[in-house]
Amino acid sequence: MPLGIPLPWRQLISNRGRFLAALAGVAFSGMLMVFQMSIHSAFLERKVLRPVRCLDADLILASKDSLNLYEGAGFPRIRLVQAARLPEVAETCPLYQDTCLLRDPRALVQRSVVLFGVEPGHPGFTFLEPASEREVLKQEDAVLYDRATPPYYGPVQERVDTDSHMPVELAGKQAQVRGLFTMGPTIFNECHLAAGTPAFFRLCPLRNADQVDLGLIRLRPGSDPQVVRARLKRILPPDVDCFTKAAFAERERRFWGVRTGLGGVILAMVAVSLLTGSVVVCQILYTDVSEHLPEYATLMALGWTDRSLRRLVLGEALLLHLLAFALSCALTWCAFAVVRSHQDLPMEMNLGTLAVVFLSTGTICVFAGLVAARRLRSADPADAF
Repeated sequence: MPLGIPLPWRQLISNRGRFLAALAGVAFSGMLMVFQMSIHSAFLERKVLRPVRCLDADLILASKDSLNLYEGAGFPRIRLVQAARLPEVAETCPLYQDTCLLRDPRALVQRSVVLFGVEPGHPGFTFLEPASEREVLKQEDAVLYDRATPPYYGPVQERVDTDSHMPVELAGKQAQVRGLFTMGPTIFNECHLAAGTPAFFRLCPLRNADQVDLGLIRLRPGSDPQVVRARLKRILPPDVDCFTKAAFAERERRFWGVRTGLGGVILAMVAVSLLTGSVVVCQILYTDVSEHLPEYATLMALGWTDRSLRRLVLGEALLLHLLAFALSCALTWCAFAVVRSHQDLPMEMNLGTLAVVFLSTGTICVFAGLVAARRLRSADPADAF
């Protein structure tokens, strides 16, 4: 350790251009991994799980044949009546949903929207609790509109804020937007509306009121959702599944994150980033060792063992890893700030993601160091004299 400076560090910065290239390569690889994993988590949280988190329920009934919140068959409404017989159940309410076309009367463009149908007395969503919204849900021609809908759907929010209503054409029929709620775009659709069951079945006459898309169950205080869920699974026919809210959210996460291939795409991108970083580090360290073979031969002539030389190269690799990881965190923080300013995504660097990336980049640096250390076999102490 000449002058108190570790030899691996002196060796690493002996060629500053090569050092900066290796640092940039590993840091960029780490930044890509953190960014891709974080944007995957943020996308699932905001675009997939937000509607589930808005459900006002302790337990959720869904058809055995349903795929997710929006797709699949319904189940008989009588199942909610059967569930309500348990003493732990405070109330049950059905939730209907359908996809239809929305058109601003002043425009010719029709856009797809999701229309939720709820009971006026038990809306089923936490964002439909105010009494004024419940009054709107009782009207046959009234719907509520998501104020977080992208602006290209039309100036609905502005008109409702100004005039307290706006006429629209929904599913080919006239309706009035008489209120607003806040949920936000989802992976399935960017615009959502809510209507009471009188308006829902007028707008969607082919829907059968006895076929429910989801059943929402609220329990009495002190009831254990897991215990009640087990009892419901015993007494209900096998055409329905019963979920706790957390389990239903996990089902949505698994469907959109795994079965649709979204998770596979992110995993492939992370693997490519990891491979890119490992190639850069291997090339840099291998070249560094090759150019300094005479120096390594001198160290061998002075009594350094093969193990000591390998530790020297691995020390370079680990120093590079630590510096690159710190730089990648700084770059990722800047990238997150840009994304948050343009997109409604909760971009955050959580400890789990950072731990995975830290271990991954550390692994590729150690692997690169071991590969480069193999070049030391060519070092001959006789070359030093």
